[in-house]
Amino acid sequence: MAAVKIYDDLEHNISDEDMQTVFMEWRTNPGLLHNESMKMYTALLEDDNVEQAQEVFKLSVERGILPTVVLYTCVTETYFSFGKNKDALEAYQGMLAAGVALNCYTYTVLIKGLIDDPNFIGDAKKCLLDIMDRDMRPNAATYTVVFVGFVKKEDKAAEEEGKELVKVMIRKGNGPKAREMMRVLQDNPTTLIRRVLDIVFSKVKA
Repeated sequence: MAAVKIYDDLEHNISDEDMQTVFMEWRTNPGLLHNESMKMYTALLEDDNVEQAQEVFKLSVERGILPTVVLYTCVTETYFSFGKNKDALEAYQGMLAAGVALNCYTYTVLIKGLIDDPNFIGDAKKCLLDIMDRDMRPNAATYTVVFVGFVKKEDKAAEEEGKELVKVMIRKGNGPKAREMMRVLQDNPTTLIRRVLDIVFSKVKA
């Protein structure tokens, strides 16, 4: 009943016409959200977030309840697909206000969406720090895109901010891993890869 109420509240409180259309699609085809639950479950397992994956599976498959974290994550991801980063960020803040237990998959969606707009790189960085403050480990793909975002800003201040972020990650026991980052970066231009690694590993070596 609580999950149904949250769903109804979200649907009725969101005035965005694009989102209203999406909610109608979800209402008429519940399988769409079930598929999103399975996507989240699979991604969490692949990153060895077993407990988080089991929680999603337990609710969505064993009990037939749509986890609120899945719903909010879908709302956030949909806003990003419409290029509405500010609304996506507000949906994230709504999750926090509602006491939704966020997982690593949700944060990955959020960070990758925010980083596409240089104006939101500071918010992406805050979300990355929030993961670690909640004793969760961001995967290499998630933290690497943040450093790519700093490089793409094309200014010295952004690069220095990236270097400071590395120091914080190391202090929190989540230092960047070179081999995993290289796998994430392999399809990018060589110059971008070199600049990202220069930011990250100048501090690691120090």
